[in-house]
Amino acid sequence: LIAVPADMYGWDICYECNLLHIFGGLMEPTDKLYMKFEKTCGAVMFTEKDDMRKYLLIKNESGHIGFPKGHIEYGESELETAKREVFEETGLQFKQFGSFREEYTYTTRENSIKTGVFFIGHYKYRLPDIQQEEILDNWLLTYDQALKRLNFPEDVDLLRKAEQYIAGFLFISHRFGLTLGCFFQI
Repeated sequence: LIAVPADMYGWDICYECNLLHIFGGLMEPTDKLYMKFEKTCGAVMFTEKDDMRKYLLIKNESGHIGFPKGHIEYGESELETAKREVFEETGLQFKQFGSFREEYTYTTRENSIKTGVFFIGHYKYRLPDIQQEEILDNWLLTYDQALKRLNFPEDVDLLRKAEQYIAGFLFISHRFGLTLGCFFQI
């Protein structure tokens, strides 16, 4: 077990990639590291279909039903990681909706402390191109359906916060005649 120094926790770069970079020839890229701290980034993905807002959920190999996410690669920002991971897992490109950024921390089965950082991603409706090697299933669901399908309380709380954030922006846009595009980050 290699423990990541406390002063590295919270960096925008992946601890595993950073250690591989620092140790260079001492480790092979295929060596498995069991990190004490890990950080993943992803997005709560939503679109409109049948005049309804729908959320994309995925089920990974561990049985976790949640949102697309993955580890930061060396030199990436959190948002760059989220966009890359969403694209790798779903084939979807998204626009960041507002400045929403939410994180939660949990302990894995291997006793690593993992922090997930999430943005809100909006995409024009189309079927996702799911990465078969890592993703077992996917669903496009309404808010209420998605709440029932999620199987971790942290993700339920994340979806509630994202829905509240989106609904607030949409209320403002209708009230003041703004278009949805006003809320996307470039």
